[in-house]
Amino acid sequence: MNDLVISEIANECVLDSRRVAEMIGKTHAHLCRDIDGYIAVMSQNPKLDSDKFFIKQTYTAGTGKQYKRYDITKMGCEMVANKLTGQKGIMFTAKYVEIFNKMAEQIIEERTDSYMITDPVKRAKKWIEEETERQKLRAENKEMLPKAQFYDTVANTESLFSMADVAKTLDMGIGRNKLFAFLRNKGILDKDNHPYQKYVDAGYLRLVEDHCKAGDNDVVYKCTYVKQKGIDYIRKILLKERELNEIVE
Repeated sequence: MNDLVISEIANECVLDSRRVAEMIGKTHAHLCRDIDGYIAVMSQNPKLDSDKFFIKQTYTAGTGKQYKRYDITKMGCEMVANKLTGQKGIMFTAKYVEIFNKMAEQIIEERTDSYMITDPVKRAKKWIEEETERQKLRAENKEMLPKAQFYDTVANTESLFSMADVAKTLDMGIGRNKLFAFLRNKGILDKDNHPYQKYVDAGYLRLVEDHCKAGDNDVVYKCTYVKQKGIDYIRKILLKERELNEIVE
């Protein structure tokens, strides 16, 4: 398990709660209960956003069953550390600070163009990485051109798309039901396939009330639709997931 990843939601470095549990010598279930308690307290103050500390996620165990976990930001790690006493608190603080600082250095190095690197070996290595990425992007752009033209058209509309339409548009071998399951697994939709508010606020998804007749009764039900920004957002997540699976395989 990698120590740090970049959160899709917070766009910053986060630690998996399973890794944090190992670092502080707690069971993962115990740590998740603690975090649930922190979030419950923070929710009493509307000015506090718990997502800046703990981002709810899920993972799939070897049995295929899904369990709760959290992506923990640096501020979240600080909160966990403050609740520890003695040596445990000191050791955990030292570990997570070192991990986050190393990641920050790595990000700076990754974002530095090759021509700005003075070390000739590192400069050559970075240039090779840049050229590999350029070739990959050229190939992807050629493949994605028809879809990009579609996205440009969609971006100028206020249209809403059903999940079935999105699955067809993405054309990535995933149908409507699998797409719903994927978005639930990523913590974007709840168990009723309704979007969490942060994704509605971001302009990705919209929950719409529809009506139908059942005998003499007017039945109201809610459907999730995807906005233009949401299609591209989902595509990026699917592509990233595919790349990760290819790396694992």
